[in-house]
Amino acid sequence: MKVWSVTYDLSVQGGQDYDDLIEVLKSFPSCPLTKSAWLLATPFSATQIQARLKRFLSAGDELSIVPVAKGQGWAASGLTEKQVAWLRRYLAATPTPPRVPLSRLRSLARP
Repeated sequence: MKVWSVTYDLSVQGGQDYDDLIEVLKSFPSCPLTKSAWLLATPFSATQIQARLKRFLSAGDELSIVPVAKGQGWAASGLTEKQVAWLRRYLAATPTPPRVPLSRLRSLARP
């Protein structure tokens, strides 16, 4: 199953009705990261996802659907346990540790 990053910004002109759009996003195996950034796990293409979401968009609204590479690691902070579990299930077993040499980290920590 592919993982997609879906971000949107609904314009004031369109009334900013997020409820219907969010209900469609919830119909997928999904993870809300922020109010307007979600991850979806689906076999659908970006065009197919766009077609399902487009009817809830108005002129001036913005939508992007970008593939997320699995197995490349991830990092996050401030997420709930449920969000982290979703990331582990669909992206990787564990977050990727930083790839900064320990000596470099120590030098950054010095006053």
